[in-house]
Amino acid sequence: MLIHDGDTYLWTGSLADLTRFVDKIFNFTGKWSSPGGEAKLFCATKSDFVIKWFGWQSQKLVIQVDSAENFLTQKFERLVKKSKGNKADSKNGTDGAIVGDGDTEHPDVLDVCKCSCSVDLEGLKLEITILQARLSAAISKNELELDIDLLRVKQKESEAAIRRQDDVICGLNEENQFLKARLLALE
Repeated sequence: MLIHDGDTYLWTGSLADLTRFVDKIFNFTGKWSSPGGEAKLFCATKSDFVIKWFGWQSQKLVIQVDSAENFLTQKFERLVKKSKGNKADSKNGTDGAIVGDGDTEHPDVLDVCKCSCSVDLEGLKLEITILQARLSAAISKNELELDIDLLRVKQKESEAAIRRQDDVICGLNEENQFLKARLLALE
């Protein structure tokens, strides 16, 4: 999930995985926010730690603010050095270091794969979410159209009932006028 490629750190997992990673590995409490686009920003309760992830497309993970002792940088470097010694990395022949399940100290971090499966999977998850939202909107639109049609039918029925009642009222008014005229004629 955490890849070190030269001077760049990449996070190939999901945001949920990253939040668990930050929580388990660094033991930080803080707040995640979305400053814009796909970017996610973690600000630790202590003001001297800020991490920014640029989303699943870029995957770039940047330490924006570190302590004076460079705690985050050193922790990332230790994870990378430990990972370089893993059999999985030497077996895969990766140039960069990848932190994965071989790290027994941090079992919540998922296993390493040299391929881009996790990236592809995250892309598919996003596509599914988008399609679900579109489908929900389409269903909602169809439901709204059905509700509108039902309301139009009810409106026409109400208008017909009002016309019938108006006809009955007019008939009763005519009958009332006729009876008044007869009553006056009898007096």
